[in-house]
Amino acid sequence: MSAIRLVVFISFCVAVVVALSLSSNKHHYHDMGANKNLHQQMMAFDKSGGHVEHHTEVVKVSSGAESIALGEKIYFGKGSCMICHGEEGLGDVEQLAPRIGGLYSWYIEATLNKFKSKQRVNEKMDPYLETLSAEDFTNLANYISSL
Repeated sequence: MSAIRLVVFISFCVAVVVALSLSSNKHHYHDMGANKNLHQQMMAFDKSGGHVEHHTEVVKVSSGAESIALGEKIYFGKGSCMICHGEEGLGDVEQLAPRIGGLYSWYIEATLNKFKSKQRVNEKMDPYLETLSAEDFTNLANYISSL
C-alpha cells in the first residue's frame, strides 16, 4: 500500500513540475486552456489519504479585463471580501482570513464552489456566498488572481 502512495506522490510532484514549467507567468498555462485534466488531478489530490479521486468537473475560466473589473466590483461590493481578506487580498490573522491575492483563479473558483456546495465548510463565508452565482465566482476568482 505504501508503494502505491509513493507512486501517487511522485506522479503528483511530476505533474506540479510540468505545470510550472509550462507557465511563463502565473496565469499562462491555465488561461490558454492547457492541461485541464492536470488541474483536475492536482485539485483532487487528497493529502490526508494520499490518493487521487477522479473528477469529471471542468472549471470554466475567463480572465479578460471585463471579468476582472466585474470581479473587483464583487470583491468590494456584494461579496464583501475586502472586509476579511483586505484591499489587496493579504488576509487578516486576527480574523483567521487567509491570504488569497495572487492565487490561481482556477483554485479560487473551485474553492468558492466547494464552500457554496458545503463540500468544504467555512461558516464565516456562508452568508457572503449565498447571493453569488457561478459567474460571480469566475469574475471574483479572476480579480483575486490578478492581485
